[in-house]
Amino acid sequence: MQTTTIYALICAFLVLALIGLATFAYRSAEKALATGYDQGHGDAERSNADLAEFHAAEVLRLQNQLAINRAEHNHQLEAVTLDADRRIAIFARTGRPLTEVDVHSLRVGAKQLTLAAQTYKNLKLVDQARFAATSASHIEKLAERAGELLQAPALIAESPAFSLPLLPRVAGDWLIHGHHFVVDLETESTAPDAAITSIGVVYLHIPQNADSPVLMHEIYIRTTPHPDARRDEATAAWWAEQSAEARAEVDGTLPRKHLGDAVDMLDAFMESMCANRSQRLLWGNGSSFDNVILTNAYRAGGRGTPWDFWNDRDLRTMLAIFPSAKKIEFEGIRHHALHDARHEAKQLLAALKALQSLDAPNATLLAPVEQVRASA
Repeated sequence: MQTTTIYALICAFLVLALIGLATFAYRSAEKALATGYDQGHGDAERSNADLAEFHAAEVLRLQNQLAINRAEHNHQLEAVTLDADRRIAIFARTGRPLTEVDVHSLRVGAKQLTLAAQTYKNLKLVDQARFAATSASHIEKLAERAGELLQAPALIAESPAFSLPLLPRVAGDWLIHGHHFVVDLETESTAPDAAITSIGVVYLHIPQNADSPVLMHEIYIRTTPHPDARRDEATAAWWAEQSAEARAEVDGTLPRKHLGDAVDMLDAFMESMCANRSQRLLWGNGSSFDNVILTNAYRAGGRGTPWDFWNDRDLRTMLAIFPSAKKIEFEGIRHHALHDARHEAKQLLAALKALQSLDAPNATLLAPVEQVRASA
């Protein structure tokens, strides 16, 4: 009886031991499974984080490359435009038609702009593509007109319309005695939708009465750029190389106006200088910068410009026709929007005086400084 009891106890002990081992094994398996899952989940998270970091770096690299490509295309476009301006200026100064070489160069320039337009289109830069295509069309039409003139040299030589002394009458008093607004912008990019950090505008008017002083009034506004406006590293690097005085005007350390308030002030200024919108001529130093960027700033705010688009004017072309106007000495801080606008207004004044003098050989090209009245 005792032996049977002992065997029964031993069997019971073995059964309990087996149950315990089975329970331990099950719990160990569950723990191992949980640990493996946690480790796998952690590895997946780290892998996703690494992948996200890689994609972020790749996006940044592509954005930088796009900015570099855009700057290169802008430089190419500017070079073609400058070349066209130079050839137009030579034609205007000499009163003679362009040569076959000039016409060919204009057509090559138009093809280059067409190629630039296609490149911009591929990069999904709609505004730049449209501008390049429009410029290409204009230059191609100019080449066609020049080609037609070359086919009739005798008629051109005999036509009084090509006599330079008649140019002031062709240009009309509306230009010489017009209401000129010379604008200079400081920005954080060279793209058409660049962030604007300051606006300088000088109003210039030459009265019909020769004894009356030339009128010059000005407005200067530091601005807080539109949040969606473009900034790029190339322009930031360029600003880092400028003077401390120039950087102080754009780095945000001095008081600024919101862009909406700034354009309100500009509207009021232009209205006070010239009530007739159709008579306001807006001059920028380059056909693709100040006027274009300021127009886009107005559009970004959902509003129209206080000047008509057909009154956009390019100071660079004017100075190419009258290069003596570029000899005026600069005063103030370079790349300060107001100081630059003052200098460009003086250059425009000299060019307009030179234009006026074409019909009066003994006239003074530039009014004495004491005749220029400026208001702060």
